Amino acid sequence: MRRLSLVVSLALLALCPAVATAAPKAPCTGDPSSVQRLNLTVGGQPTYGLYTLPASKPRGMVVFGHGYSYNVDAWRAHMVRAATKDGLVAVTMNYRGLKNLPKDQTGFERSRGWPVKAGSQDLVAAGQYFDRACGGFDRRFLLGVSMGGNSTGMAAALKAKTLDGKPLFDYWIGVEGVWNLTELAVQARASGATNPFAQQAYDDIVAENGGSPEQKPQSYAERTVVDRAADIAASGLRGIVLVHAIDDGQASYDQAQQMEKAMRGVGVPTDLYSVGRKAEGDTPDTVLDGNQAMAGHAPEWSTHHIVLDTGFNALSALAAESGPPPCNRD
Repeated sequence: MRRLSLVVSLALLALCPAVATAAPKAPCTGDPSSVQRLNLTVGGQPTYGLYTLPASKPRGMVVFGHGYSYNVDAWRAHMVRAATKDGLVAVTMNYRGLKNLPKDQTGFERSRGWPVKAGSQDLVAAGQYFDRACGGFDRRFLLGVSMGGNSTGMAAALKAKTLDGKPLFDYWIGVEGVWNLTELAVQARASGATNPFAQQAYDDIVAENGGSPEQKPQSYAERTVVDRAADIAASGLRGIVLVHAIDDGQASYDQAQQMEKAMRGVGVPTDLYSVGRKAEGDTPDTVLDGNQAMAGHAPEWSTHHIVLDTGFNALSALAAESGPPPCNRD
């Protein structure tokens, strides 16, 4: 199958309504086990992503937002699952400004950077591209993990539209997400003296915002998803599913509680799945959590971890319309 390529110009003012440039017609079915490369130019800068296509007419589309310190390479299995099991066109973007690094012992590429503002625009560009290329979808999803919760939340806040003027995304699934970037930055700074990974994350967050939370409060507010609840509600989202481990050692559980309260407060039905104990055979949590009985922050490349499984199962149920939509359940 040929690779897809499109130049998309995305200034902030052009995000809503959708970019007028029509995409060339592209096939939207194929081998769901085949992961393809998507080349885009967003805001005059080249970037890329990976995508998969279902074997038969798509049920819908999902745009994935990857987390911190990895990149799109870690999402191959998740995209294959979405195309094979859920019948979705699935795409994951490598955010502009991300620095790709070699593979580590997990076999996946690593990265540096926290470019969630550019990343949110890249996610919108990918969603609008496939909306045009495939002639529209009945259901359109966002799903982000960890830092991907930050980028997908900001993507929802951009209030982007489909070619025919509908909300670009119907449902948003946020898994162990960073909903309060200001809080995370302060926590990472406090831990940095004894935790090199936390210090690295703080340095990358500061680079993204041009300074500390005290120096650049408006920049942090723009990237703090709980502060964007009104914008997210105005996007036309039909519902949100949040999944978070109570004992998460990277993005603290209280962030999910803040996000749940913020979105219910503006009238968006929001379900929160709070994860306690690990499941049998789970991939070990990140090093910040250890291997205790309680579930912690899942590595985003894992294909079996109770936190990730809960999020992907919610996607499957929504795609198949086999369960009730979000309705403010805990």
